[in-house]
Amino acid sequence: MDKRYKMIDYIMITILLLLTLTWAIFNYQSSRLVTYFAVIPLVIIPFIFDKIIYETTEKEKIIYYIFIFFAYFLGCVVNLYNKTEYYDLIMHGISGIYTCIMAFIMYDKFKIKNSPLVKFIFCFGFVFLVAGLWEIGEFSSDYLFHTNLQHSIETGVVDTMSDMISATIGAIIVYVMALKIN
Repeated sequence: MDKRYKMIDYIMITILLLLTLTWAIFNYQSSRLVTYFAVIPLVIIPFIFDKIIYETTEKEKIIYYIFIFFAYFLGCVVNLYNKTEYYDLIMHGISGIYTCIMAFIMYDKFKIKNSPLVKFIFCFGFVFLVAGLWEIGEFSSDYLFHTNLQHSIETGVVDTMSDMISATIGAIIVYVMALKIN
């Protein structure tokens, strides 16, 4: 695909998400503003990934944006995280699955030594890196902007640990499935 068309895709997705962001700001409480603005870096991650790591396929981008729709739009804007009891755990489990799949793709593209132990360490390390960075972002927002993304007021660290465990379970599912396929 021509680079102009790729840039147009990113611009269109960004515009659509900014419109969603604008809608969300005017329809929900101001304490969620930090969450709404978090969509901006999320939208450009595939673009950064293309420039730094490897050229992602259109299919990988579509899957990523579908995940962002469910996690961000339905979770934050429609507020399913608070309206549905297990939505947060389900989304973190799916993030573990998606992140592990992306780790497998990177592992193969980088032609890393083909050893089950090395592949295991690489994939789980990548999943923990992404999950950890996400939780650090939530913690930083809670600390700097006095939000409550981690629900630490109600749960202490239970929410954070449940999120990390859900992502780990998602990664284990993908890893076991991949072992059976190979």
